Amino acid sequence: MQTQPQTTCSFSAIVAPLTLGIGLTLAAASFAAPNIAEIEKGVVRVITRAQGGGGIGTGFVVGSDGGGSVIVTNDHVVEGGQRFSVIPSGSSSEVSASLIKTYPELDLAILRTSSSLGRQAVALSAAPIKKGEAVWVLGFPGLGDRLGAASDASLTSGHVSRLFSGRWGGSSRTIGLIQHDSPVNPGNSGGPLFDNCGRVIGVNTQASGSGRITRDSDGEVIDVMAGTGIFFSSHIKETVRELEKRGISINKVSAVCVAETGSAQAEAAQAEAEAARSAATQAGEDAEAAQAEAAQTQQQLNELSREIGLWLVALAALVVVALGLGLRKPRQVIIREVERYSEKVKTGIAKSKVVPEIVKTKLQALRSGKKIVLSGFHVGGEAFRVEISGAELQGGYGVSLGRHPQLADRFIDNNRLSKRHVRFSFEYDKSRQDKDGQGRYYVEDLNSTYRTMLAGRELIPFEKNEISDNAVLALGSLKLDVRIQ
Repeated sequence: MQTQPQTTCSFSAIVAPLTLGIGLTLAAASFAAPNIAEIEKGVVRVITRAQGGGGIGTGFVVGSDGGGSVIVTNDHVVEGGQRFSVIPSGSSSEVSASLIKTYPELDLAILRTSSSLGRQAVALSAAPIKKGEAVWVLGFPGLGDRLGAASDASLTSGHVSRLFSGRWGGSSRTIGLIQHDSPVNPGNSGGPLFDNCGRVIGVNTQASGSGRITRDSDGEVIDVMAGTGIFFSSHIKETVRELEKRGISINKVSAVCVAETGSAQAEAAQAEAEAARSAATQAGEDAEAAQAEAAQTQQQLNELSREIGLWLVALAALVVVALGLGLRKPRQVIIREVERYSEKVKTGIAKSKVVPEIVKTKLQALRSGKKIVLSGFHVGGEAFRVEISGAELQGGYGVSLGRHPQLADRFIDNNRLSKRHVRFSFEYDKSRQDKDGQGRYYVEDLNSTYRTMLAGRELIPFEKNEISDNAVLALGSLKLDVRIQ
């Protein structure tokens, strides 16, 4: 009889094409990146020079004015600067620039180059922004220059985490802010945050506080603060408003970003989906023919019903197996492997009769409670004292010091300090275990505007320098006596 083969054919034809169609539909729904090479042309490195120091940041071309290109960056990038210049991404030519206007409450600054950069202005989005949409960052992080100054901008990507209203630092003005997870580092400040269509939706301004682990006097962890993956940008609407007030012609786009895959891939996916629907239709017709033929006799109908029941059970089993493989099994495997590894570790510890000396020494160092004490005098003669506990120093990242209470872990109210000027940290050094069981204490300049001096030597930004008891540290014109107690 033909009943069974027809029934088998119809179920196979239904399941396989529909599964293929679902996979192709998901593939076609993936988003493509913007044209990175094109939007990078509007990104520039911003160089600020001041007496005895300076810094770098990122900016982007928003228009032209008076024969020069108009550049947007952060106010804290140009703060305290006396001379400014920019280098377009992909170029080595430095072009001088002048400061047109600063907006400290927006952490925004506008520069104009002495001559045109010959770069097209980036598009500024006036469209609504949604949580979860893809974002892209192009800029010049200082750490990217460790092995030689980069001529092209660094690229990172992420998604919008949330949209909210807030204030920068001590400003009283509330503005639109974007939280996202596309990594930015010192040097990215003032750079553009692009959407998936290559339009600027924000100005990268700040990263969250860095991760820190706090321990008690016995070295036990009592608090953990993690800031990884949290970065903030000013909503571009704040920048657009100020540029339009100044009469600067900009490329503002209001259309909502709808990023799709390439047309060839979309057409192929559509053709495959049509083929899957056609196969499913044919499968349905085959099933109807099988049922009509089976209806000729009661016996054939019973056989067909039994076969259909078997296929339904088989299909249900396949679905259960698929869900088990796709959802449950990985988690079970992970849990099983973690438990197995945990048991190994526990067994290893139980069997160990002697704790290695290096571990004992390291625990000694963690429990030592040594701290860094910084003391000095303000310009007016007022004394100050800052303490950083050993537990904080041993947390991994270290502790930053500057004049901004929200950007630095410790702050000193002094205008000659940068907002985040230096970072103190601790690293265990096993080479010293036979001497004092301690590690080394370090200080690191965070690309400050007013530079950092240690024992009369200027520190290179982002380079760790060992600091000892009774050292003298100069942050700009502010001198600090360092004690490690």
